Amino acid sequence: ALTANDIHPPLYYALLHGWTQWVQSVHPAALRIFSALVGVGGVALFLRLAQTLYARRPLVIWPATLLLVVNPMHLYYSHEARMYGVALALGLLSTVALWRLTTARATGKPNVRGAILYSVSAALCLYTLYYLALLLLAHLVWAVWRFRRNPHQLRPLALALGLAFLLYLPWLLYALPKLAA
Repeated sequence: ALTANDIHPPLYYALLHGWTQWVQSVHPAALRIFSALVGVGGVALFLRLAQTLYARRPLVIWPATLLLVVNPMHLYYSHEARMYGVALALGLLSTVALWRLTTARATGKPNVRGAILYSVSAALCLYTLYYLALLLLAHLVWAVWRFRRNPHQLRPLALALGLAFLLYLPWLLYALPKLAA
């Protein structure tokens, strides 16, 4: 009901509604527990991303993860009943999916599962927070730079982003008139 008159994307509210139905409480503490659990999930996803990016440098992984754990903004939004923790988790998930998609593509192996994971996680990002479109744009810029000598390797990413856009199109058609007003 809150999203009917709101211009924010609906995913966080839908997840929060499911959480309140499951715990059978709308008490602020119950809402904050949801955010705390999402914050813990964000740390786990960050750890996975660090392990993916720095597999050969294990001394980087744990200090980087510890920095996220004690980060004041992460701690704040991990107990605030807002969508930013979910946005962090989904942004990290889409980044892991992008890395898997592009590294598999660079080796010449088709990675349909990676493309689907990236498409779905990118669409979920957009359904959570509009600003995550900037993260997806950064993903695209990075990939264009990485594959500047072999642009045909961008095809799976372009298809994945196209699918993400198609998944996001219903909300975009609903929200654009409200945002324009």
